Amino acid sequence: MTKMYMRGGVYYGAAEDMIDRIEELEAKLEKAEQRGYANAMEAERKMHDDCIGELKTKLAKAVGLLEAWVNVAVFCTIEDGVCCCGLDITSHGNPLDHGHVPVDHGAYVARGLVEKTDSTLAELTGGKDE
Repeated sequence: MTKMYMRGGVYYGAAEDMIDRIEELEAKLEKAEQRGYANAMEAERKMHDDCIGELKTKLAKAVGLLEAWVNVAVFCTIEDGVCCCGLDITSHGNPLDHGHVPVDHGAYVARGLVEKTDSTLAELTGGKDE
């Protein structure tokens, strides 16, 4: 059999040699593509792992800040001096005249936010106190 050779960008040689060379090159190409796919999948997996790690870090920071604000709301007085009905707390009239006991709007909103934040924190942390 004659060996293959190239002249002017054209391969010359026996057809059998050329077919063997084509099969050899196709096998190499398939292996290279498989390595490429494996490398791409590994790179994508690493990117997802990095992203998940970053989101876990951010979530932990957010949970810590939310817990701190819940403590501020629970242990500090939060009032805006205005009843939920819109009247000033200090000059609010008799509850019988107005049909309700004066409730500071700021305190009312803060209590509601504390409850919602507590339930959200329980959901984010799986119900565990951290």
